[in-house]
Amino acid sequence: MSASGFDLNVFRRRLRKHGVPADALVRSSTQPRLRDATSAFQTYDYVIEVRPEGAERFETTVRDAFSAFLRPQPGDLVKVRWNPKNDTVAFDLDGDPRFNLDARPQEVWTSDEPRRR
Repeated sequence: MSASGFDLNVFRRRLRKHGVPADALVRSSTQPRLRDATSAFQTYDYVIEVRPEGAERFETTVRDAFSAFLRPQPGDLVKVRWNPKNDTVAFDLDGDPRFNLDARPQEVWTSDEPRRR
């Protein structure tokens, strides 16, 4: 699982915890590798340009699972975590409301107000 929730991939979890923060530009993404209509998340392969502060930009591929409606698109600038020793990268999208429903502001409704439809 990616942007929110528990990630079962121990290597990606470690990279998200200990990696160096960096910005990245999403260059392209592929269609889901396996189209499973029963799954809320699909696996995508992304080509991203990592832009670490104080180091040269580089391009790499990242595989991660996202909802079809809340996933990075080509042209998006996103946060990643980077391991400078081997140039591995993982998305770091936990606080980004574009990809994480929990990060979006919640509407507050009281019984005195008419409900918007």
